[in-house]
Amino acid sequence: RSQDSGGEPLVALRGPVNAGKSTLFNRVCGADALVSDQAGTTRDVLEGSWDLGGGVVVRLLDTAGLGAELGGQLDGEAARLDALALEHARERAASADLVLWLTPVSEATSEA
Repeated sequence: RSQDSGGEPLVALRGPVNAGKSTLFNRVCGADALVSDQAGTTRDVLEGSWDLGGGVVVRLLDTAGLGAELGGQLDGEAARLDALALEHARERAASADLVLWLTPVSEATSEA
């Protein structure tokens, strides 16, 4: 179990932009993270509690979507801060006990 989460399992939500990570985070944690169709809406790693029932609680991380790099649209310090935010998300996800990979519905297939 991750030392970062006080002994509770740490689960990171990862995937491309607009895969529904923040929507899932809001639903299961009762949170109110900003949700938008605009790529790159989630910049900071958000952390919440997800009660799975039966006394099992996990810490859930909502992370920036892969492909959310805005560096080409930003200049100087803003581009540097954007890159740092994405690196922080990668580092936090790497420390998780489990990574849940979400895929946008538009990319989902019915094949198993």
